[in-house]
Amino acid sequence: MRLARVDAWRAPTDNDRARAWTAELGDGDAWERAGLTRLHERLDTVGRDGDALVVTGRTAGAATDCALRVRYEWRAVDDRTVDLTLRIAPEGRWPGSVARLGWLLALEQPGAGDVVVDWTGLGPHESYADSARAALPGRWRHTVDALGTRYTHPQENGARRGVTHTRLDLAAGPLTVTALDVRHGTHAAPGVELTARPWSDTALAAAGHPHELAPDGLLWLHLDAAQHGLGSAACGPGVLPDAVLHPATATLHLRLHA
Repeated sequence: MRLARVDAWRAPTDNDRARAWTAELGDGDAWERAGLTRLHERLDTVGRDGDALVVTGRTAGAATDCALRVRYEWRAVDDRTVDLTLRIAPEGRWPGSVARLGWLLALEQPGAGDVVVDWTGLGPHESYADSARAALPGRWRHTVDALGTRYTHPQENGARRGVTHTRLDLAAGPLTVTALDVRHGTHAAPGVELTARPWSDTALAAAGHPHELAPDGLLWLHLDAAQHGLGSAACGPGVLPDAVLHPATATLHLRLHA
């Protein structure tokens, strides 16, 4: 594993970049000014609490007071299974919205685009808070490459919502993730929002055309409590109130089995 930390940013969509609706809610530029494009996680404490290994820290970008207080609670279930309870609490002065709140993993995986993802949740195509009418609950199976949506201008894409269980067939062996409990604020979600790509959000945001995206030898896996809606600000209104992701506490209780 190359990276594991809390994340709060996404590669901006064309709608995120639109200006007409963003003064109150924030947008791709506001998220960048808040430091969400340069997040790093600081380790504060490591200790025991009963049968749990507890790690606390702070995730933030340089030169900003926007930050996320983070608490990991790890519990062994058996030799190959652990439970993780991840608690995220925003602090400081934030824009009116946040791109996402969740856990980001970067896993060593040559040929990440060929990895098969088997999930239970909404599918078979992408879905977001305000773009899910065509998504159906069920069990689905795609490669990582097939999860992505190839937009003419590369941007955030490919999320699957309400994912309660997923299996990834990695070179090192299968990894399964079960969402036992997911919450954002006082809202209980039906599962995680899952995104898997063979390149980082930073590379996705920097690309001007699809051919500029190249796999980097890692599988970038997002397990989000929630993500900001899409809206249609490039040619219409922005994200409606019920799809705005406000900075709020989030909890992910996940079971990982290798």
